[in-house]
Amino acid sequence: MHENRTISDALWEQLDSSPIVVALDQEYTDSHNLKASIPFPWDQSKGLFHVKAFHHIHCLKNIRRAYFDALEASPDSKPLISPRHIDHCLDTLRQDIMCFADDTPMPTISQRHKIGDGQPRKCKDWDALVRWTQEPERQSCFKMIDEYRTVPNSLEEFAYCPSGSQYTGVMTRYFDRWGHKDPFTKDVGKEDHERS
Repeated sequence: MHENRTISDALWEQLDSSPIVVALDQEYTDSHNLKASIPFPWDQSKGLFHVKAFHHIHCLKNIRRAYFDALEASPDSKPLISPRHIDHCLDTLRQDIMCFADDTPMPTISQRHKIGDGQPRKCKDWDALVRWTQEPERQSCFKMIDEYRTVPNSLEEFAYCPSGSQYTGVMTRYFDRWGHKDPFTKDVGKEDHERS
């Protein structure tokens, strides 16, 4: 365990997974051979897609939180994060590890649990990926309201159109007419869906 959990926790919480959802048009999805997805609430001609890198960050944050919660939990406490969600995350990460099969050699050192620490790597530009998700043609107005709890009223997560967004008008009209709901209060008759 990290010697200073306060610093470690803060660093993990700073990892923003809100760019996880993008709205893609038919031309993009066809050219990238993507399956159909649920429609974007503010433009039904677009589908909603999760960006894998941000989904992985979301998964790692949930696995880490579940691990520390389990270490500190009382025997009768109910887990905040469902085992089904953790299993999904572990399997998703396993699939990508096996699919990408990174063959980078890591020097063997005498200290246990330090292999690969400090090793130089050539990385993709994370900030460029964030910018790509926020470009007007892909911006989905999505914000991760809570990283660790399911949001039954998930439309509330799409209430964050940036200034100047082409979707601000339709989003505002919707919420002016129907109002905002508590994101965590389940609507009567609606099923609770786990966030992927």
